[in-house]
Amino acid sequence: MMSEIHFYSNKFKIMILLILSFAFVYLFIHFYEKVIHKSLFIIMMSHIGFVILSFGILYFLLLLFRIKPLLTINNTEIIIFHPLRKKMIIPFKDVAGFYISTNSHKGIKNSDQVNIIMKATIPRGNKMIKTSPPPFEYLNYTIAADLLNIKTKKLITILNSYLETAIIYRKNETHLLPHSSGIPPMA
Repeated sequence: MMSEIHFYSNKFKIMILLILSFAFVYLFIHFYEKVIHKSLFIIMMSHIGFVILSFGILYFLLLLFRIKPLLTINNTEIIIFHPLRKKMIIPFKDVAGFYISTNSHKGIKNSDQVNIIMKATIPRGNKMIKTSPPPFEYLNYTIAADLLNIKTKKLITILNSYLETAIIYRKNETHLLPHSSGIPPMA
């Protein structure tokens, strides 16, 4: 069996994003006198941008000093840790496959995500949740690969190898189960 793998945040990317956020917040503070004499739309948009970038600074600082992994893959499950939410545990027995989606704007890549295709919709409480249109109804989880310290293609290769290992292990495990009739299966 394969061992457990942990993926942490990419400190270099986070440091660049933190410096950019600091620069924009500094520019807002520096040019604040000139902004308040503009139209109401510019004032509102600059204040909204200031608030978003300020929260971005806090988020990037949280990621920069985080010592726990953001993603853990072991033989039986994928564990996605979100810095501001509780962790999500995805068993390999419920996973059908993975694929990469890349978001871009005017030809410039913005983000990479690894989408996890589930075998069936996930029951939540007493009912099945189906909020997505039919082609996407089994996409319940994504892994934001941009902030991890691994390339997206390498991550999907690792995930696929763990999925194949989990499938082989499950087949061997079910083959070794005792049968109710007491007679061993024929080979």
